[in-house]
Amino acid sequence: MGVAGSNPAPRTIFSGKNRNSPSTESKLNQFSPAGELKGLIKPLRLKQKKGTLRGMGQPKTVSYRNLDARITYSEKDNLFHGYWNIGGERGKRASRTFEGAKRKTLDALKLIHKGVGEATALSSSSLKQLLAAGEILKDAGFANPLQVASEYVAIKGMASGENLHEVIRFWQESHHDIKQIPFKDAAWDWFNTRQSRWSKTTRDNHERRLRKLEETFQCDAADLTFESVRFYFQNALRDKSPKTRNHFRETLRSIIRHCVERCWIKEKHGLGSLLKNEKVILATPAIITPEVYKAMLQGADKDLLPIVALMGFCGIRRSEAMRLSWEDVWGMEGHVVLNSAQTKTSQRRHVERCAALEEWLKPYLQCAGAIWNFPEGTLDHRMTTLRRITGISGSHNALRHSYCSYKLAITQKPEELAYQMGNSPQIIKRHYLKLVDPAQARQWFLILPDNLKPNVVQVA
Repeated sequence: MGVAGSNPAPRTIFSGKNRNSPSTESKLNQFSPAGELKGLIKPLRLKQKKGTLRGMGQPKTVSYRNLDARITYSEKDNLFHGYWNIGGERGKRASRTFEGAKRKTLDALKLIHKGVGEATALSSSSLKQLLAAGEILKDAGFANPLQVASEYVAIKGMASGENLHEVIRFWQESHHDIKQIPFKDAAWDWFNTRQSRWSKTTRDNHERRLRKLEETFQCDAADLTFESVRFYFQNALRDKSPKTRNHFRETLRSIIRHCVERCWIKEKHGLGSLLKNEKVILATPAIITPEVYKAMLQGADKDLLPIVALMGFCGIRRSEAMRLSWEDVWGMEGHVVLNSAQTKTSQRRHVERCAALEEWLKPYLQCAGAIWNFPEGTLDHRMTTLRRITGISGSHNALRHSYCSYKLAITQKPEELAYQMGNSPQIIKRHYLKLVDPAQARQWFLILPDNLKPNVVQVA
């Protein structure tokens, strides 16, 4: 150190000093205008919390209806990021501005609210490709992208890795003798060719199923694939009963057989396993008591009473009863005659006319012409009303099932009853044997109008 009054010691020159720039040493000891010594270098700003909006302590929340998302700012890429959850998976969008990220996030929340949240997980390039694919399909006339995707996957699977162009070329060569015709046209050609052989009920049932099939298979008959037919039965008819699915198989089997005969589908079409009927476990037939049946007879009006009596005392199907005439009822001694045009199976049948039936139908002895003179819908409506009034629920064939059960309990002759019912003996034994007590069965055939005494009528 130097002594007071003496010359100051020479300054030390550092070897690393930059001689070309002015010294900043004097700035360390500058005084403020107030006479106070200025502080040292100002402290640096605290580092922002990672992932927050610049200038904000927490991420911003964006809401739409009951859905929430958050927007954060990242210094790594200088972008605003929106985040949300889709069924446990995280979705996100990014933008250079907060308003842009907010707009994209709100758009995503709206899609999630509409139930199409999966679209928010797509990248921009994937979304553009998806929209472009939709436009291509639309221009080509395909209105259902899902059907196109399903068929493509099915064809790709059947091709087993082979080039699809080669597969198609082979298919064309093997189908050179197969005429291309829309499935719809082929199906109606089958219907119009066969319908003259069917009863009205059979025709109506086939027509109803055919209209459902033509809505699904909008392709040429020759282009029916294993996958498309399997998809129809496993998905479109998933909620139907096995019996209903088998009815659709019956219709489709007949259409395909017709197409093979007309050279519209190749003989080895490979659909046979799909068209085999599945096993049906039938429920126990619905049986009503003699007391309930009498209530139905008493509650039926004059037009409906003959139908109710014939169904319960002869086991005739509702569709068969409404086609009968009074000549069919009274024309043969002791029997009701059902001609082939009136039965479901197109086979002529004679059904015994029991004494109880004759008593209930005595007021109609002089009648002629059709028994039922109203539309089928009117019969359905009146029968439904009568069933509701009398407290009957379940199968609409309860009268037919009851007759068969009570008759079999008395006669113990399934072969004879099968002929009268238009069924097979196996069906009769399997579903109706030992369902009711013989004593209760005798009461069924002793049901008479109130103005008659039961003991004047012989047991059927």
